[in-house]
Amino acid sequence: MNSGDKNEAVQHLEAAARLEPNVDYIAYQLQAAYRKAGRTSDADKELQVYREIKAQQREKGNPQPKQ
Repeated sequence: MNSGDKNEAVQHLEAAARLEPNVDYIAYQLQAAYRKAGRTSDADKELQVYREIKAQQREKGNPQPKQ
């Protein structure tokens, strides 16, 4: 994957995260894309977002949001 592909993936995932901020798999994929693009700090922040979403789901007993 070249850097243009990585940047495009990040842009699409960022848009998805803005539209669906509480969907765990979007946050997880975004942190992975940040990491592949060399944006470690952003990846670490997004990984924390993912963990918070998962913790909220566990508290509610709701493993996946309804789509």
